[in-house]
Amino acid sequence: MTRGQVYTLEGIFAALVIVVSVFFALQATTAMSGTPSGQAAVEGEDGLTRSTLSAIDDRALRSAVLYWTDEGFHCTPSDQEYYTGSADLSTCPLSTGSEYSDDLPTNAFGAALAEGLGDTYQYNVVLRYESGTTKTQQMVYQGQPSAGATRARASVPLANDHQFTAADGTQSGTRLSDEPGRLYAPPTDGDASDDDLYTVVYVEVVAWQT
Repeated sequence: MTRGQVYTLEGIFAALVIVVSVFFALQATTAMSGTPSGQAAVEGEDGLTRSTLSAIDDRALRSAVLYWTDEGFHCTPSDQEYYTGSADLSTCPLSTGSEYSDDLPTNAFGAALAEGLGDTYQYNVVLRYESGTTKTQQMVYQGQPSAGATRARASVPLANDHQFTAADGTQSGTRLSDEPGRLYAPPTDGDASDDDLYTVVYVEVVAWQT
């Protein structure tokens, strides 16, 4: 093959590359222009939900998971285990206007959700754990999610020596191993008698724009 033929082939290949590039660029432009605005919003919501949850430190998540009394989460109605429209401060030592009193749940985790998602979002929080089968415990319920609702999930390992969280957000002094039957999620070994993992709780946040 002569040098002239090589240059000719290189020119043909270069032209083909340009044609193919233009074709795919047009396809991408068409696809983007035909994408409904709702889909773009969902992607944005998904990113916001994930970024909000990932920005919450492990200690705040664990404290929220262990923010549990004998009958439900702190500051929930006496006949209900989880939060709905607002906290019931009559069932806990928090007062109106105090830190976290307007958040769901009424702790650093709830405050971080409110700050990250803003006033235009509602959210539910569900806790999942294994006990023979996968079981759930509702933490926050603000309504039926819309079709565009998005989810983000984080895992929270619990050790037998982790303490339950008091209503004011401090450690209560009572370890999981002290009362192994108290938490909604039972210990994986049945009695939390050793120094191993108590269980793993998965915190799922479902958020949608109102």
